[in-house]
Amino acid sequence: GTAGFISSCPFYRDRAFLFFKGVVIVRHMVFMKLAPGRFDERAERDYVETFGELRRALPGDILSCRVMRNSVERAQNMDVLIEMTLAGPESLPRYLSHPLHRSIGERYAADIVSLASFDCEE
Repeated sequence: GTAGFISSCPFYRDRAFLFFKGVVIVRHMVFMKLAPGRFDERAERDYVETFGELRRALPGDILSCRVMRNSVERAQNMDVLIEMTLAGPESLPRYLSHPLHRSIGERYAADIVSLASFDCEE
């Protein structure tokens, strides 16, 4: 039944645990468009590796993190989406101020043409 499915699937099991504990999680998303040719394979690898390191550095704050590359060339599309689930509202400032986050921001700041972020509580 449903309980068996929830307990066997890490995504739903973790969400159900947080829901029943009354925990508020935060979805943090960042959409970026870089200058033409700047989000290449090297940059993508750098983002993936750095955000993997961030997740390992802040395991109690960053519950999940994905870096995704745009796959459809359209003028209005962004190049990269960083999507993460944070343990709660208090996790966002710790993540934003972490040296790994600040250093990747500094490495690519000159290449960013457009950036939008979105945070919501669940």
